[in-house]
Amino acid sequence: MRNLKKILSASLALVLAVSLVACNKADDKGSQEINKSNDEVQVDPAKLDFEAENLPNYDGKGVTLSYYTVGTAPEDLKKVQDKINEYLKEKMNISVEITYMSWSDYGSNMNTIINGGEKYDIAFGSPITGVNRFIHHGLFADVSKLLPATPNLEALIPKDVWQGVTLGNGAIFGVPAYKDSSATQYWVWDEEMVNKYNIDYKNIISLDDMTPVLELLKKENPQMYPMYLNKSGINSLNFEYEPLAGGIGVLFGTTKAVNIYAEEQVQNKFRTLAKWHELGYINPDAGTLDEVPKGDNNIFSAQGFPGAEVGWGKYSHGAPVVTNPRLGPMYTSGTIQGSYMVISAGSSNQEAAIKLLERINVDKYLRNLFNYGIEGVHFEKVEGKENTVVRTEDGAKKYNVPSYSQGQFMNLYVEDPNPEDQWLKVAEQNTKAETSPILGFVFNPDSVETEIAGLENVTEKYFSALNTGSTNPDQALEDMLKEMEAVGVEKVIEEAQKQIDEFLAAKK
Repeated sequence: MRNLKKILSASLALVLAVSLVACNKADDKGSQEINKSNDEVQVDPAKLDFEAENLPNYDGKGVTLSYYTVGTAPEDLKKVQDKINEYLKEKMNISVEITYMSWSDYGSNMNTIINGGEKYDIAFGSPITGVNRFIHHGLFADVSKLLPATPNLEALIPKDVWQGVTLGNGAIFGVPAYKDSSATQYWVWDEEMVNKYNIDYKNIISLDDMTPVLELLKKENPQMYPMYLNKSGINSLNFEYEPLAGGIGVLFGTTKAVNIYAEEQVQNKFRTLAKWHELGYINPDAGTLDEVPKGDNNIFSAQGFPGAEVGWGKYSHGAPVVTNPRLGPMYTSGTIQGSYMVISAGSSNQEAAIKLLERINVDKYLRNLFNYGIEGVHFEKVEGKENTVVRTEDGAKKYNVPSYSQGQFMNLYVEDPNPEDQWLKVAEQNTKAETSPILGFVFNPDSVETEIAGLENVTEKYFSALNTGSTNPDQALEDMLKEMEAVGVEKVIEEAQKQIDEFLAAKK
């Protein structure tokens, strides 16, 4: 079996690469369609307020559930886990044993666990971890058969989000984390710069819209690189194209598999970046730079949600920022499958496992205990704000875990200084999302693994140079497409299209 870490690295590169196309003027029509929104749409906060009292106590007969998840094991894991189990013993007569694995090890470890038939109950899933490759092999419990026992969980998560983890045959392979499950891409701007140069940032969507701004900034600041990039290029995630494998994807709103790098709008984007690089708008070392120095990223692109500007300003840029949505919101398989929890098909505790996942998602006390740790030890509530917290020193250093790997966000406390209605705004944004016609589709690479390995090597070879404008795009693309053809790109496209057609036929 191929080296999984290499697969994950290349797959992540693909996700980043294919999504950069969203910026071109050539795709303004598609961008405008995806940008459809209804400012009148509002979410009733009561619909997000699923109280634990709605859950009857459950007798799990004292079982201990094994729960594998991603992230560095926090120093205070045992302390928090003991508190969790004290509560679970009272409410459900179960306990849980949580095992954290680092991002670099999670995929390969789960590969060993699943292929080796090791017993476990619950595990975190995501395409980047490689867990998606097991979806078609019957190794995860069909959650649709378990949901009748957890009506609050089923009601909490919107139908579109459930659809994102539902195969063509109706089987649900995991419980999705309901959060910013629809993706929106933003341009993020240094606020002082915007005010100084009176930049009409709210009307800048495409790369062509951006070009006059970069020209102005370079003219006024000759030593400045207004679009400061690292080797990953402009962060656009999987917008415009839903990536499948090895440079193959589907244009949002369609059902046709294509070689993304052969698409004219993609190629035009690379040509624009090359012009920016030539004119000095992009830093010369972008193609090899690992990280943009904090403060030099005066304009950047990021996926987020209303209120995210607080965190971007504080942590990503180091100064106040303003934002404008560039694309989205949109529901795709990728945006929803970025975080879900599977139950092992081999688990003898499937009912207890789904009951635990229901309580984590519905029970506000338990959800925040999992996420922030113990009140008074790892976090404190902000005076006068019932749902806003600050981490203590112990919380920051000894219990800081990935929120998105656990469950829904809508009953999480908000971390100061973010707005207290942050999750309500996220829920409202989700209601405005356009939905992919292949929502829930998961590509099975088994029959074309060799070809995909070759394609990933080719795309990785050209990725940074094309996405930072550091090469002649026409020559690079000509060479790249020839190499992709030589390693079997057409075979992968045909297999992907076959599976998409079967998925759509099964849904009818």
